[in-house]
Amino acid sequence: MKDGKLYQAATVGAIVRSDTSVSSELYEAKKKLARLLRADNNNEIVQRQIAEIKAEIAELEKKKAEELASKALDKQLAANIEAASAEVDTNAEKENEEIKPIGKGVFGNIYDQFKGKAKSAINFLRKIKSGEAVGALHHNEVGDISLVWGNDKAGLKKILRKHPEVVGNLQEILNDMHIAVSSENRIVLESNTRKAVVSKMLGEEKTPQWLLTAYEKKNASGGSSDIGPKPQRGKQNGTAPLQDNSSTDKDT
Repeated sequence: MKDGKLYQAATVGAIVRSDTSVSSELYEAKKKLARLLRADNNNEIVQRQIAEIKAEIAELEKKKAEELASKALDKQLAANIEAASAEVDTNAEKENEEIKPIGKGVFGNIYDQFKGKAKSAINFLRKIKSGEAVGALHHNEVGDISLVWGNDKAGLKKILRKHPEVVGNLQEILNDMHIAVSSENRIVLESNTRKAVVSKMLGEEKTPQWLLTAYEKKNASGGSSDIGPKPQRGKQNGTAPLQDNSSTDKDT
């Protein structure tokens, strides 16, 4: 066998063995080129076919490289998303670990990390089911208002249970309200469609302002009976332990 034929034979073997895992189209093109290389290289028609098939293989390999690059990019993107998700989870866990109470009050542990962050405070109190988030809410006429977990009769637990429709945008709802009634022990806030009560006491004990309840009026034009007449002094002014005794509507 001539040196040229020996070179061609070696080339044929390398071409066929080089990448049998590529797409069938590319593999078949390489096999076709191998057959042509075995033919008489002095034949003009064969030479033209070899040139054409080489050009086809080059195009197919380019396409295959693009596919592999795309798959690698997708794989990297998936890895980045997974890493970002893990980082978010880690940060969330770290954040929860770092949220430590600054003291203890009548509502349980006191947290000052949620000032002006009503939604974060709500999520946190829902998770731990106790405590007070100082200044989580604010009203221009009233000032800072704490969110407390409370119980079934007052506080966030009551609002979640009986008036969940206001929880998602509690701060925005307060922004739209004005003072309707104010006394030594409580403030009633009101808009055309909603009411809220801010208490200044728990039992006989003076406390920072905290949200006792908030809700949508049953009758926007005529108001709601959730808040009774102007508070009077004594147990009926909402100062009894964690309950809204001034309410005349059992559903509020």
